[in-house]
Amino acid sequence: VNAPTDSEWYENWKMQSPEFIQRAWSYSVRISPGRAVIGNPAATDNAAYLGHMANDFAVCLDSDQTAIEAYLAASEGAANVGLDTASTNGCHVAMVATRDIREGEEIFLSYGSGYWLGPGRVAWHGG
Repeated sequence: VNAPTDSEWYENWKMQSPEFIQRAWSYSVRISPGRAVIGNPAATDNAAYLGHMANDFAVCLDSDQTAIEAYLAASEGAANVGLDTASTNGCHVAMVATRDIREGEEIFLSYGSGYWLGPGRVAWHGG
């Protein structure tokens, strides 16, 4: 899989329209206080960028601790991939299988409750 270098990716990102960048943020998952994974919903022809095709098995629309715990149990229990930032650098994050995945099986990644409860998310999901 051929992925652009960090500098190539960044230069390409800077040339995108504000509308594209705003739409891409709806495909973002924060992975640390200073980093987020931002998917490109149009990038389906390069396997290096198919991470945005992974869904969360569950949603969390309530900040009540019981609801968060139920979400985490369902989401993390169904997840078959995780994010690996230790073996990558710069703008790239690897999605790594956490168990055997059968051909045709959907890829599930736990986004974390912060994704669902972040600013604008609850209203966006109808909560």
